Amino acid sequence: MKTYNQKQTVSHLTVTFNPEVPRKDRLQVNTIKNVYNAFIALWDETKINRVEEVKVMYLDENCGVIGIFDLSTGDDNQVTFDIKLLAGIGVQLMAKAFILAHNHTDGPLVPSFTDIITTKTAKASCRLLNLHLLDHLIISNDNYYSFLEYGLMAGM
Repeated sequence: MKTYNQKQTVSHLTVTFNPEVPRKDRLQVNTIKNVYNAFIALWDETKINRVEEVKVMYLDENCGVIGIFDLSTGDDNQVTFDIKLLAGIGVQLMAKAFILAHNHTDGPLVPSFTDIITTKTAKASCRLLNLHLLDHLIISNDNYYSFLEYGLMAGM
């Protein structure tokens, strides 16, 4: 921190990223089932049926998984997330694409109107930063719904 006068100071910010997995060893996701398996492996089993959460998988130019980030936690029937945070982390990681996932605690794995609008907004917002949303999964501990597989991504 530097002081320019007695009343004003400016913080010096640093942003770092230290990948745990070298680029050459990154998981390559080439099917939606692979994506689901990667998400579910990192999902907290004690929460998946209790609270809704949003996670994001950031990908490099070869669909190699840079990492999965816990974006937000909601309550038992809804969750929201900050698109600025989603995009900011993607830019920091120099990701080329990302895949969203959130869980439904009960009921069918079918997107709500809010799920669709949020996905459309995230896709459009991040596209401006050359960060591409490839899919959005709604998951449970034994199954998933893919926006891509059901044709919802094409219309966004």
